[in-house]
Amino acid sequence: MLNLAVVGHVEWVTHTDAPFIPAAGEIVHLSDPLSQPAGGGAVTAAALVRAGARVSFFTAAADDVPVVEELERLGIRVLAAPRPAPHTRCLVMRDPEGERTICVIG
Repeated sequence: MLNLAVVGHVEWVTHTDAPFIPAAGEIVHLSDPLSQPAGGGAVTAAALVRAGARVSFFTAAADDVPVVEELERLGIRVLAAPRPAPHTRCLVMRDPEGERTICVIG
């Protein structure tokens, strides 16, 4: 088994399908949200684990959302420097045609 290290960031993302992407001033009701760690480093580490590698992921993490726990549940060894600020959060909406809109919070 290949041993690999990933250095990168992680953010907390909520994915949801939307009946439409709202224009300025519109309200859309979102259903069945899924929240999970994401970001370049976390996504890469998860893909490498799925491909059969042992992965150590070096990142920074706050304790406002269960980022470390979720990544470890996937089989990733997380070595995180603690950070006092909350994680960056994102909302990803996908419309019926599959177009994504990403809102970054923080």
